Amino acid sequence: MRKIDHLLNLIEMVDELLRNRVNHEEEMYTKTHEKNITLVANRLDMIEEQKEYLFAVK
Repeated sequence: MRKIDHLLNLIEMVDELLRNRVNHEEEMYTKTHEKNITLVANRLDMIEEQKEYLFAVK
């Protein structure tokens, strides 16, 4: 019985580690995605400014 309890505790520990890893990976993906969206938005703003400048120069 003691070994079974020990194995159950180990399984719970591994399960917790896996959940933490998945949560961390999801968090990192979300941060990367948000950063990419910000970079694209900034790039679009820059393109819009360049377009306005080119029309002003014409």
